[in-house]
Amino acid sequence: MNRTPPAKVLLVDDKPYDGDLAALVLQHHLPHAELIIVEDAIEFAEHLALGGFNLVITERHLKWAEGNRVLESIKRLYPECPVIFFSAEKAPPGSNEKNTKQPDAQIKKSSAGFLHLPVTVNQLLQPREPSADENNAAGPLMDRLPVGIFSLNQEGELNCLNRACNKIFRLDSNDKEPPLLQNLLADDAAREKINHVLQQGEAVNDLDVQLCFGDDTPYWVRLDLWPNEKAVDDGTHHFEGSVSDISSFKDAVSSLSRNAAELSRSNADLEKFAYVTSHDLQEPLSYISRYANLLHERSDLDDDSERFMEHIIDSSQRLQSMVDDILEYSRVGTQDNDFELVNFGDLADTAARNMEKAFQEKHASYKRGELPVLRADSRQIKQLFQNLFSNALKFHGDRPPRILVTAKEKPEHWEFAVQDNGIGLEKKDRKRIFDMFQRLHTSEEYPGTGIGLAVCRSIVERHGGTIRVKSIPGKGSIFAFTIRHKPPSREA
Repeated sequence: MNRTPPAKVLLVDDKPYDGDLAALVLQHHLPHAELIIVEDAIEFAEHLALGGFNLVITERHLKWAEGNRVLESIKRLYPECPVIFFSAEKAPPGSNEKNTKQPDAQIKKSSAGFLHLPVTVNQLLQPREPSADENNAAGPLMDRLPVGIFSLNQEGELNCLNRACNKIFRLDSNDKEPPLLQNLLADDAAREKINHVLQQGEAVNDLDVQLCFGDDTPYWVRLDLWPNEKAVDDGTHHFEGSVSDISSFKDAVSSLSRNAAELSRSNADLEKFAYVTSHDLQEPLSYISRYANLLHERSDLDDDSERFMEHIIDSSQRLQSMVDDILEYSRVGTQDNDFELVNFGDLADTAARNMEKAFQEKHASYKRGELPVLRADSRQIKQLFQNLFSNALKFHGDRPPRILVTAKEKPEHWEFAVQDNGIGLEKKDRKRIFDMFQRLHTSEEYPGTGIGLAVCRSIVERHGGTIRVKSIPGKGSIFAFTIRHKPPSREA
C-alpha cells in the first residue's frame, strides 16, 4: 500500500522568532508535515526552483521583498499551491482589487492567529471538501485547541466548530437553533461593532468583549473574525472566527493597574518625604559645618582636637553633598516644569559653560553634533547633560577627557549619545550604576554620592524614555538616552 508523502510547508518569514513559533505550533498540530523556514531571498529562490512544496505561509512585508511578490512568484509557477498571508500588518489599500492576485487565506499574526494557523493550514491541505458528517467527526484536531473556532453568517448565527467554542460561549452542542453572537454580548457598543462588521464584511482582530450569562460575574473574551474567502451566491457575507477566554488576563490587568496606582502614590509620597527631609536638613547641617570651621580656626587646639575637627568638617561636607543630591533627585518628581519646545543643542552648550572651570582644570574638550528641538523640561534636560558631563570629567583616567554629544532620529524618538574616553566599566555594572547610592569606587578614589546617574534615569523616564550605557574598560563609555517625539500624555 502506497503511503501519501508528508506535506511540505514553506514558512517565509525573516523574523526568526516568529518563524520558529509558527513552526512549533504547526509541528504540534501537524506532526507529519515537513516545515521549512525561509528567511532570505536566496533560500526562497532555491526552494522556488526545486518546488515540491504543498503550501506557503509568508509575511506580508519582508526586508527583501513584499509578500505580494512572493505570492505572484509562487502562483506563476505553481498556481494550485495555497498561499497564506500571516502578518501583523494590515492589507495595503488596493490589495483586494480584482486584478491583484489574492492569497488563499489571511491571518493576523496575534496570539489567536497562531492558534488559528494550523486549522487553516489543515483545511487548505485537504484534497477535497469534507462532508457534514466528517466535520462533526473531524473534531480531534480542533477539539485539542484551547481557543474556540466558529463560523458566522451575515445575521450573526453562531456555529461552533469545536468543544472550546461551546465551552466559552456556554452552549449546548445539541441545540438545534444557533444563537446570535450579538445576543451573547453584554454591552451595546460591542453589539453595534459586530453588526457593522457583519454587514460590511470586514475583518476584526483582538476585539475584547464581555459576555452576558445572567449572572454578575464578568466574563471577558477576545474575538477575531475573518471574512470567508469563498464566494457566496446571494452576495451575503460569511465569516470564520476564533474566541479566547481572557477573564483571568483581565483580572490580572485590573490587579496590576491597582498595584501600579498604589505604587505610584507610594513613590510620590516617598519623593515628597525625601524633598522635605533633605530640605529640612539643610539648616542644622549648615550650623554644624559653620561652627566646626570656627573651632578649627582657633589656635589653642591640640593635635588630636584639630584632627577630630578636620574629620567633622570633611564628614559634614560629604553629608552636605549627599543632601544636595537627594534634594535634586526628589525635585525631578516634585518640582517639575511644563514641557515646552527647547533646543537640546543650546541646553548641552549651557551645561558645558556652567562647568567651564571643571573643564579647564581637567584640560577637557567638548564637541557636539546637530541636536533637535523637542518638547521637554528645559531645567531637567540641562541637569541631565551636566550630570553626564560631570561623570565623564570625574572618571577620565590618564588622558584628558574628550566628550562628544550626538543624536539620531528614530521612528518614535530621538536617541542621544554622550561619549567619553574615560576609564569605562565592566558589563556586570552597566545596570546598577543607575540605582541610588550605587558606587563602583571608594570616595578616596573618586568622590561622589552615587546619586547623579539615578537623577539622569529619573529625568529620562519622566520624559518617557530610557537610558543605558555601552562601555569598554579602559576605552570609555557611551551613555545613550531616548526622548520621544511626542512627550508623555501625563507630564508629571
